[in-house]
Amino acid sequence: MVTLREFGREPLHFYFEFDVALAFEPKEGDVLNRPPRSPDERIFNQIMIERTLVATLVIGVIGFGTFVRLLDQELSEAAVRNHLRLLVVLFQMINIGNARSETTSLFQLSPFRSPILLTGTITAFLVHLGGMYFPPAQAVLGTAPVGLEQWLVLGGIALTIAVAIELHKLSWKARYPTLRDRGTVILANPREGGLKIGVC
Repeated sequence: MVTLREFGREPLHFYFEFDVALAFEPKEGDVLNRPPRSPDERIFNQIMIERTLVATLVIGVIGFGTFVRLLDQELSEAAVRNHLRLLVVLFQMINIGNARSETTSLFQLSPFRSPILLTGTITAFLVHLGGMYFPPAQAVLGTAPVGLEQWLVLGGIALTIAVAIELHKLSWKARYPTLRDRGTVILANPREGGLKIGVC
């Protein structure tokens, strides 16, 4: 998806956002071991709201702090915006991996398990690189190349989103253990002519 934004006195800028094929993510395999969702549960349930708030706070606060820090280094406003744009793209790339599962760690999910998602992510990133390093695109989008040192620094900063979401996943599993985590016991229930599933 391409979003149009205006920044102050500068020309309009196009932002390439990752709208990737998460719908093609393979099944997790342990869905039947989890308690069923309530039929009254909202589409935007508690974990989705919490996860969105965590990601928004991390990207917003760290992005703003990075913007101010770069301005203090006497870089031009255009250069700072160029660095911040790359940082947001890196945040998005990492957060795509976070979004693959509500509770499973990013580091337990192989990127090759979802080839459509991997291809979409790489393609979107290459589009952004083209916008940074292809002169005609630079003229239109107001972008500029970034040096290796800046790549490493911004990449390290972007990893904070992975740390934050991993901590939230651990917190969620500690607060709301699944049936699998608590253990499932199948008890005979002869009066009802079947089996009864209990939780311990």
